[in-house]
Amino acid sequence: MPNPAPTWPHSSPDHIAEPAPKGAGLYVVRGGLSARQPRRRVYVDTSVIGGCLEDRFRGASQALIDAAKRGAVTLVVSDLVRDELKPAPQAVQNILKERSLSGRLETAPLTAAARRLADAYIKKGVLTEKSLNDARHIAIATVARVDALLSWNQRHMTDPRRVLRYNAINRRLGYPAVSIHKPTEEALSHEESEERV
Repeated sequence: MPNPAPTWPHSSPDHIAEPAPKGAGLYVVRGGLSARQPRRRVYVDTSVIGGCLEDRFRGASQALIDAAKRGAVTLVVSDLVRDELKPAPQAVQNILKERSLSGRLETAPLTAAARRLADAYIKKGVLTEKSLNDARHIAIATVARVDALLSWNQRHMTDPRRVLRYNAINRRLGYPAVSIHKPTEEALSHEESEERV
């Protein structure tokens, strides 16, 4: 009979989970009411930012940025995202510099734990060394305990079979599952409707 999956947190020798980062679970007041609802923390990779200026992806990418400007979500990016944006056109780089995103943008670091988790994805064959940055995006988002990771990279990040494998590794190493999907307008409108409930 197989051993049941460990519950989080656990104390296995390869346990690498860290506590939730400072600022996780921020709350915002809506419409002047005293009821407080959590502001969703959404990690976005480079493809989502660049998608704001690509015809195929503009609608959903821009809808996400606009949701952050309204305070509906907190965008979580990493130094890795910022590094990948350096060779991008200035118009793409300027998206994260918009004043209206002030207070709606959080930076998640590439910690030693995130590096180890990304290495575990590679070691277990979910991705190859050529896709190390993709593995690191997922690991950073996982360690930061975001509500969702959004990406247009279907091959390496949002593919449902890979997502299952990332989350199997996450659970084995003491992390919760991370929700990974494309930032479709339908998904965004669903998330915002949930916030209004």
